[in-house]
Amino acid sequence: MCVCVSTECAYVCPLNVRMCVCVRRIKNMNKIEYISGDATDPLDTPGQDRLICHISNNRGGWGRGFVSALSRKWSKPESDYRSYSNYCLGDIIISEVGPGLSVISMIAQNGYRSPSNPVPVDYDALRTCLEKVSVMALSGGFESLSSSVHMPRIGCGLGGGDWAVISDIIDEELIFYDVPVFVYDLTK
Repeated sequence: MCVCVSTECAYVCPLNVRMCVCVRRIKNMNKIEYISGDATDPLDTPGQDRLICHISNNRGGWGRGFVSALSRKWSKPESDYRSYSNYCLGDIIISEVGPGLSVISMIAQNGYRSPSNPVPVDYDALRTCLEKVSVMALSGGFESLSSSVHMPRIGCGLGGGDWAVISDIIDEELIFYDVPVFVYDLTK
């Protein structure tokens, strides 16, 4: 167990894979790597499992946005999501879709976008989901010792979120811990 002894924070990581904020401040930071391409066809990252992350809602709805592309390629993420009975914000659903390749459905959208709910993405739930993804990526994947994370610009389409806010959360929860992150912009 990693426990920070600084008076500045009291971070405890039960798996001893994430560092406290005090240590994070002195580390060199990597950056999100932006790729033109399809997030359902992630770059090969030798020696690492690949985790494709996306945001799902807490109402059981599946069929619009990035999930359409996922369902065209694999049936398992949709069936795993639909069989999940308790859609709690902050939960993740892990679907293995190939050797060293998994889809992570992050429950970080509260309902659907509407005039009364213009920004259904829940930034706190997203942070909780990405903390879990970070621990998973750092503690060893299914086939290797670590994982890289691949995603579209999550939360900005149907979620109505602000990419500047979301990318800051990604920086804080993944990049600061040296988890490689690739964000894909679909080429037309």
